[in-house]
Amino acid sequence: MSISPLFVIIGAPLLGVLALLFRVPARLVALGSTGLMCVGALWAAAGLPADGGMYYRQGFDWLDAAGIRVTLGLGVDGFSLPFVMLTCVVALAAVMVTPRNMPRAAEFYACLLLIAAGAAGSFLATDLFFLYVFHELALVPTFLGIGIWGDGPRRVFVTFQTVIYLAAGSIVLLAGILGLLWVLRNASGSAMVSTDLAALRDLAASHAPGAGAQRWVFGFLLAGFGILVGLFPFHTWAPRAYAVAPAPVAMLHAGVLKKFGVYGLIRVGLAVLPEGADAWRGWLLVMLLGNILVIGWATIGQKQLNDMLGYSSVMHMGYLFLGVAAGTNLGLTGVVLLSVGHGLSIAGLFAVSGMVLERSGTLSMGQLGGIASRLPTLGFAFAVLGLASVGLPGLANFAGEVSILFGSWGARSHWAWGPMPALSWGVVAAAFGLILSAVYMLRATQTVFFGAGGSVEVEVRPIPVAWRVAVFLLIGCLLAAGLAPAGLSAAASSGLAEWFGGVGL
Repeated sequence: MSISPLFVIIGAPLLGVLALLFRVPARLVALGSTGLMCVGALWAAAGLPADGGMYYRQGFDWLDAAGIRVTLGLGVDGFSLPFVMLTCVVALAAVMVTPRNMPRAAEFYACLLLIAAGAAGSFLATDLFFLYVFHELALVPTFLGIGIWGDGPRRVFVTFQTVIYLAAGSIVLLAGILGLLWVLRNASGSAMVSTDLAALRDLAASHAPGAGAQRWVFGFLLAGFGILVGLFPFHTWAPRAYAVAPAPVAMLHAGVLKKFGVYGLIRVGLAVLPEGADAWRGWLLVMLLGNILVIGWATIGQKQLNDMLGYSSVMHMGYLFLGVAAGTNLGLTGVVLLSVGHGLSIAGLFAVSGMVLERSGTLSMGQLGGIASRLPTLGFAFAVLGLASVGLPGLANFAGEVSILFGSWGARSHWAWGPMPALSWGVVAAAFGLILSAVYMLRATQTVFFGAGGSVEVEVRPIPVAWRVAVFLLIGCLLAAGLAPAGLSAAASSGLAEWFGGVGL
């Protein structure tokens, strides 16, 4: 059997963790493992077929008992490939920005590699059970990263809060998965149900469960995925967790892992339970507007730079869910593009925030100021990444936001307010949210980096070369995806069209 790039993507970080047990130089192992992940992602991208179907698919039966067949299968299509590439790039950058004097470095790098392996596996899994398992694999080292290496007096409380929220989300999601298998088994009358994602989709198409069953199962999936991704009002854990987490862990969780909820809801919820999605579309609109407007307004009031970035990250999840609520091919393609843009930009912003904390000992925006005059690299990087996050044309976020807004305008809704469908009003509110994001991001840029000197002395010494390479790698990817988004959008559009049978919802 030939070597698959998917085995490289998942196997490299797992082998790296094993190597760390034998006291091989930790940083070298982590750099090599995440570098191989990037090679595997490029290899997979080079083989992308024009029809958007699943390729490099491999696997074997893992469990065949009690009426359920589980397959440990991997595969990638145009929809999942951008998420995989995002995972690999952010993982490499997270390792590169990790300080060389990190306490218990081997254990810390092991946590980063396990998060990267779990995230990549969840996007590559072709089986519903392993999609869930891989994500759980990534959560455990996330908890350890926050609890052991986190910063600030809130570290222990925030760690427990994050564990409780995400454990609750995982339990609710598992209930939804079991409910999905149960209703499909009843609807088909089959004695055996496979958890293979394509098989579930085809079974639901030929033996659709009733509207009532779809409604309650989709409700569980929405709640489970929503808690894991920080959907309003289940969001309160997320900003605090990102504010306390060390920068590399925040980069991986906010930049990559938080996209799992949106990816899973599209891959599973919309494709398998279309009537359930229709029934919850109105409530989803209300919740996502909570992310955009309520959390966006709260972001403006933050006084700590890391708190502001955490709230900003949660706020932008509302735009992703707007594309999900629309359910059109253009809107869902925009979700993929914005996921990549947001993941790259928020990872870079947390990297800059971590360096500011290292050099000044504080992230209080009231005490910081004029950093760009002393460390121009930080000022330039934060300005570019901040502009990307607010949708500056030419950077990846803009292409995603425009696709979501255009794909959501006029999308069908069960109800309307006045002359327009509800989702069109959602587009209007989302456009106003862009103003909120510009206010808090530009204010932070001006206050912390380009304003008058602050009351805290900033240590001036050369920025490490590895840190510079990592951050400018993220900026370069933002520019490449923003100036020429056609490649990503074509891959995502064809992958989504094939997954949904050639039509939108």
